Formats: sequence, structure tokens, C-alpha cells
Amino acid sequence: MERHTKRDLEAGGPGQGTLKTRKRIRRAEDGSIVVRPSQRQLRKAAALAERSPVSTNSLSQEPSDEDYFHDEAPLSPPGSGTDPTSISIDETDPFLAPLMPTGPFEPYVEPIPGQFDAADGSYNVELDGIGDYFGMDTATDFNLPFAATCNYNWLFDVSSLDDAFNQFDNQVGFSSIPAPEPAHQDPVEVVENYDGPSALLMASIMDRNEPMEGTMTPALGNLPDLDWMSGSTMLETETHNQLPRISEEARAGILHLVAQAHPTSIDAHQNVLQSPLLTLSALQSYSDLFFNRFNTQYPLIHQHTFDPNTAPPVFLASILFMGATYSTREAHQLAVEVHDVLRGQLLCHPDFSPQADLWVLQTMLLIDCFGKMRAGPKQRERAQLFHCVLIKMIRRSNCCNIRDLSGFTETNDLDPVWRRAMDEEQRKRVAMHCFMWDTQHAVLFSQSLCMSAFEIRSSLPCGAASWGASSAQEWAFHASREDNKQFLAVLKGYINPTAVTRPRDLNVFARIVVLHGLMSVSADLKRRDQTTLRSETPERVGAWTPRMGRSYDLWKVDFDADCLAMKIARTASARQLTGLKISGHALYHAANLALNVEVLDLQIVAGASQILGRVVTEADHARSLRNITRWLQEEFDSFCTSAQQASLLLQSAVLGLHDWDQADSFHFPWCLYLCTLVSWVFHRGLDVSADNHRIRTDLPSLIVTVTNCANVDELAALSGKYCPRPLAGAMAQQLATVRWAVVHDAMKVLVGLS
Repeated sequence: MERHTKRDLEAGGPGQGTLKTRKRIRRAEDGSIVVRPSQRQLRKAAALAERSPVSTNSLSQEPSDEDYFHDEAPLSPPGSGTDPTSISIDETDPFLAPLMPTGPFEPYVEPIPGQFDAADGSYNVELDGIGDYFGMDTATDFNLPFAATCNYNWLFDVSSLDDAFNQFDNQVGFSSIPAPEPAHQDPVEVVENYDGPSALLMASIMDRNEPMEGTMTPALGNLPDLDWMSGSTMLETETHNQLPRISEEARAGILHLVAQAHPTSIDAHQNVLQSPLLTLSALQSYSDLFFNRFNTQYPLIHQHTFDPNTAPPVFLASILFMGATYSTREAHQLAVEVHDVLRGQLLCHPDFSPQADLWVLQTMLLIDCFGKMRAGPKQRERAQLFHCVLIKMIRRSNCCNIRDLSGFTETNDLDPVWRRAMDEEQRKRVAMHCFMWDTQHAVLFSQSLCMSAFEIRSSLPCGAASWGASSAQEWAFHASREDNKQFLAVLKGYINPTAVTRPRDLNVFARIVVLHGLMSVSADLKRRDQTTLRSETPERVGAWTPRMGRSYDLWKVDFDADCLAMKIARTASARQLTGLKISGHALYHAANLALNVEVLDLQIVAGASQILGRVVTEADHARSLRNITRWLQEEFDSFCTSAQQASLLLQSAVLGLHDWDQADSFHFPWCLYLCTLVSWVFHRGLDVSADNHRIRTDLPSLIVTVTNCANVDELAALSGKYCPRPLAGAMAQQLATVRWAVVHDAMKVLVGLS
């Protein structure tokens, strides 16, 4: 109101002032939509006119603000003072992408303000000596993580986002737009006509020491107890050298913290501190499990510079009890009860502050991960409440902006340089793991996307050799041979391979991070479709899907090549290779499914009574049923493609049935659940009547018939032909072994379908 009063005083009286707003469009008298150019465009036009020999009566003067008023209604305020006036639309530098809102794809209403307040600060990070012009104005700069139009213009290398999808209306194959390779590149590095899935299948068969005996049975008579804590015990640990050793002093700190949790049932022991689950050997086994299982799949803590005997007890407890979830059921139950007090202990710690130390961020991330993916519904809901707190603290740190590791020089003392470099690497990995888990929950669970791929301004993680080096000299040897690649530049190579050559020499963990970048872009484009009014351009909804699907396919070609290279060179153990392969393939197939169908609709149609704590109403079920029916009838090609993607993952899972205990990635069972639901919808078809007329067959035949179809027509003929109950029953049996409340609820849905 003060601004209105000020304008009225300047104009000479109440009601006479005109306040400029940020509105960029208006409706003309003929009903057409008129877009007001930005101030930068006006300045550029004026500058061109001054250099042009054309008469000054036509283009020599910059239009005044009054020229863009219609019925005294202003369209837009002057541009932000931070607008770089020297940026050219034809500028080749990737970090100088202009903002050109000229098409119906441009979101004139930026999404969901208020989730992230201005206290998160500005992000004008220097990028190779160039100002970071991803944040083109104050509104964008203070409202991350939501990507502005200029971000996508740079990513897709267009001046308007509409132009990014015009040439991709049809499905694009691998070879239709090949990635250009530099002339000096060794031709042996180019992957051509690579049969990734077939080669990986052969590698998987060769990796097993014994043939798979029998097949999975659809019988449900021996289902385990319907309790999410009834999963299998995973006590086997591999022997590794130089694992952190826990002392009695460190154990005393853990016991003091556990005593505050007041666990209720630990082996029926009244004296909790005397429980065999808290002996020194037991705590040491939890630590070993953490570094051999969790930290192998999610390399977050640098093993060789971590000292458990000097770490704060709450930090050490978050590590030990995450490892305990891989042990017995009793140890897992103890970990859940201790987890309930860890967050409070951390928030009350003297070192907890908005500019937190590395160990505080690592502890928060482990607590967040535990609550979401290793515990029950109460812990998950609490983790959701504090998830944005973790993201805010990461934004206030430098974790998202570590461009490269600290350079080392020829010195006699490399140890402090190594420790500083690993500190920076761990900070980078804290942000990337938080980003990856946030993206997974957005894509696989249809939750809100809280981080954007454009926030990750760091270089990709270092290789396994540098990360696993046990000494400063070994690290220096490997680090000197690594080439740091920027995350956003590599991401652009997969989305726009004609403009940027995608690297073929990434390590596997870096490749997984890039896949999450693609998933994040897909989730954000889907959100833009849902929040942008398209009454005049309904055909543009989902226009980005084929291009993102092609990007996923390009990623899988390189990922398969990485896995085969690791297999041939034996640079990873059989367990590590199997875990990475299963994790990557599961994410790839599930991300493809999420491109074509809403995963919430699949769950609701399958009979889920509640999803992540929210009860499914009759209106929810009716809406989801309409959406799935429309998907079957109007988008049958997309539906068949999704069914084949789902069957490919299920086939891989059945082939690697004995390797499931090596799949330490938390998302793997959930991806299997989603693929099972898609296959169930495909085999059920539009006919929801009884299964008496459908063919009953064994599980392997049911899966292989779909994966071996040569074309869409052949695949379409199978829809509704076979009974899907054996598939639902077999997957329910497997998911019953997973100790995660969310997967336990999924298992009960499959039991109902079988």
C-alpha cells in the first residue's frame, strides 16, 4: 500500500497514480495475447538501431514505458538492476543464456513461491571468472530451486523452450542425432551399435557361479509375517583392510546417547546398556556394515580420514545405527528407537548453526535417509518435516559450488592437502546425495521436487581410485590423472548431444549423478506442465517427453559400457559391480515409466488404501481410474513402451534373483513394485472382469513374452491375454523380505492383486 500511496502523491492525488507490476502479457482489443519485451530486449533493439543506417524515425529510439501501456494498465516494471546489458542472444558462452519469454511454453507464473525464503541468500557464484547469469533477476535469484526459463534455454540450446521440442515430436532413436566427436578423439572411444542389454545379460550370467535353480512360484501359502521388520538378516560382511576401529571411549559416548532413547524391547533385557546388541564387538560390526554396504552404494563418508574416536557421539551414532539396519532384526529395531532421539540431540548440539560444519550436514543427511528409507511411517513423516531444513543448510554452505578439488603442489607434506581435498569432496557428495534422494522421491513417489539440477554447480565426484586412496601419496597419484567435469555441462551433453559432446570416461558414481540430473529436469518439466495454463496450446503438454526419453537411452548406452569395462578390467568386486548394475538399471527403467504415467495413479488403481500417510478417497480412485483408462485408450504406444520397460527390469530381477541381497540401493524394491503395477495394468487391459478367460502361465513365460516382442502391434496383441496374478504373487513374496515400511505397504497391495 505504501507503493500505491507514493505513486498517487507523485501523480497529484488519490487514485491517479499508476503502479507498474511484473505482468508481461495483456489481451489486445482483438483478443490476441500481446507479450511485452523485456528491458534487455528493448535496450538491445535500441543499440542495434543506433548502429543501423535506417532512418531515426523507425528504429533509432528506445520505446518508452508509455508505449507499452494499454488503457493505463502497465505490463511490467523496469528490468532488474542485475541484468547484464552486454549479453548477446548469440553469445556462445553456456553461462550467458538470455531470457526470451516468447512461446506458450514459458511459465509466466513462476511456481510455488514461499517454500524457500529470501534468507537462503544469493547464488552469484563465480564460474571460471564469469558471473553466474543463471539467476537473471532478484526474483529468480532468491527463489531457488525453481529453474527459470533462461536455465532451460541454455540447457536445450534454444532461445525459446518451445523450440526445444518441435523436432522431437516423434520418438527419437539412438542414431538419429549422433553426438559429435572431436576430430582428435581416438576412434576406439566411440561406442557404435552397442548392444548394452544383451551384453550385460551375458555378463550377469557369467558372473554367477551356479545356475539359477527352479523358478519363482506364484503360491502365497508361505508368505512371511506381515510386519515391515520381518525382513531377512544380512550378516555377511566382506573383509576390508583399514576399516575404522571403535574404542571403548567411543562406545561410552554411544551408550550415553542410547540411554536417553529408553529402548523398550531389546532381547528382553531390562538393563539396556548390558544388551549384547551394544557390546564393543556389536558396534564394530555395525560400523563395518556401514562402510562395506551403505558407504559402498552411497559413498558419503571418506573412510580413510574418518576417525570414530574423535567424532561427536551423535555423528558416530548416525553411522553405527545406519549400519545396524543391515544386521539382525533386533539390531534394526534398536536402531529405529535410537533414531527417534538423534535429531533432537543434533539440533541441541553446540556446533549446530545455519553455517554448519561438514559433520553436522553429514549427520543430518544420514538421519534424513534413515527416516525415509530404513524405518516406519512415523519416522518417515518426521523426516519429511525436516527435509527442507537440511536443504536450506546445504544451500547456506558451499557444498553445491565446489568446482574442483584443492590443487596440490610439489611439497614434502601432502597429508594436509589430501585431507583438505577429501573434505571438499565430502561436502560435494553431501549436496549430491541430498539432491539424488530428493529427485528419487519426486520421480518415484510423486512428491514435490525441493532441489533443482541447476543448483548443483559443482564438478562431478572424483573417481573410485582417488576416493579410496588410503594415503596422501596414493591420492596424489590418482588425482593428477583425473579431469574434473562440471555436472551441468555433462548434463547438457545428454539432453543436447548435437551441441555438447557427452563424455565417455565418467566413473560409474558420476554417471548415476547425471541420471538423477535427467530425472530432475523431467520432474520439473512435468511440474511446469501442471502449473502452466495451456487453454490455447494443449498439444504442448508432454511435448518434452520423447526428448527426455532419448536422453535416458543415451545415458544407458554409456552406463552399460561402463559396467562392461569394469567387468573386463576387474576394477570392482563382483558385489560392487552387481550392486551398481542393479541400481542403475532399476532407476533407468523406473524413470522411463514415470515419463509416461503418473505413479500415484498406478498405486491407487491397484488398490492402495493409503499412500505415504494420506488416505485414498473414492474421488481419488475415480480420478486415477479415468487417467489410467485414458492412458490405455489414447496413448497406447506410450503404454506399450512402458510395459516393455517394466518387463525388462522384472526379467533382470528374476535372472539375478540370488543377487538381490547385493542390491543395497534403497530404491530397487520400490522400482520393482512400480514395474509390477505397470505389468499388471498391461496384462489386465481394459477388461477388469474375472480372469477366467485369461491364459494362466508361469512367471518366466509371462515376462519373456513381453520383452521379446518385435514391434508395438505385436506387443499390443498381448494386452489382456494373460493372467497377471502369478506375477503379483511372486513379487509380493520377494518384497516381503525388505525391512522398509513403504515397501511393506506395497507388498500388501500386491498380495491383494494376487
